Amino acid sequence: RKESNEIKRKFDELLNFVNQKQLNFEESRIIRSIVRSYRKKFGLKKKEILEELEKQIYPLLEKAPQIIPPEIKPKYAQIIIAEELRIK
Repeated sequence: RKESNEIKRKFDELLNFVNQKQLNFEESRIIRSIVRSYRKKFGLKKKEILEELEKQIYPLLEKAPQIIPPEIKPKYAQIIIAEELRIK
């Protein structure tokens, strides 16, 4: 709230970047610790927090693989529809 659209957009971009990466256990622990540590820093402005998060998160997840969305196969939908029609 009360922040410029640019800062909101950058926070959204950072969040989307993290959500699109497939994190291993160590990376997810580091991300959790970074996020938790910033909750305690009330004296910083949102822009300063964003800059610090970008400095730490982007290099950390630079080599992390992208999440591959599962492929929906029509075969399963056909089975479900066939079962529904058979029941009625």
